[in-house]
Amino acid sequence: MKAVLLNFAKFFGVSMLTALFCTAAFTQTQATAADLSGTVTDPNGAVVAGATVTATQQGTNLSRTVQTGADGTYRMLGLPAGDYQVTA
Repeated sequence: MKAVLLNFAKFFGVSMLTALFCTAAFTQTQATAADLSGTVTDPNGAVVAGATVTATQQGTNLSRTVQTGADGTYRMLGLPAGDYQVTA
C-alpha cells in the first residue's frame, strides 16, 4: 500500500509540474505578441485606401508590410513585442 501511495504522489507531482509549465508557457506567449492597427490619412484628413504600411522592429529590423483597406485602416496581428517604426 505504501508503494502505491508513493507512486501516486510521484505521478501527481509530475502532473502538477507539467500543468504549471504549460500554463507558464501559454502566459508568456500571450505577453510577447502585440497587435498594431491604425488609419492612414492625408494632410487634409481624408483616408488613404491602398496605402502601404510597414512596421519595422527597431531591435531586430524585422518588418511587416500590409495595405490599408478602402476605409484607410490597417491591422498587423501577432507582432513580436518591441519598439517599432511605422511608415506609410
